[in-house]
Amino acid sequence: MIVKAVDRAYRVMHERGYNRVYWAIDLHGVCLHSNYETGGYAWINEDAPRVLKLISDRPESVIILWSSVHDREKSDIMQFFGKHGIAVHGINTNPYELGNDVVCVEEKFYFSILLDDKAGFDPKTDWKSIEDYLKWV
Repeated sequence: MIVKAVDRAYRVMHERGYNRVYWAIDLHGVCLHSNYETGGYAWINEDAPRVLKLISDRPESVIILWSSVHDREKSDIMQFFGKHGIAVHGINTNPYELGNDVVCVEEKFYFSILLDDKAGFDPKTDWKSIEDYLKWV
């Protein structure tokens, strides 16, 4: 269940004294309908933008979209999310966590939580579960 992953990320943040939770969120199939064309963005359901806004409004949250969209589309996607009051901090990259002598983030960026339909995320139920959890954290 996705709430276990979210709870773990918040526990780790508190236990280690971190001040951020990094949300890697797949774009198509999680946030938006897959349309296999440029533009024409449509939310997958009404829960997605509401909960993304809730996540975005939390001071510890960093939203990183995870997608194979072409580079030419990234600016439009950032604007689409921005129009809905959702701050996106990067697409396929974490601008805050850079590599060091122990960690290499050039091929896999650092995240705390991964929301991806191919990893079991179900937008029909999991957005609401995250919303319910965040209301109590």
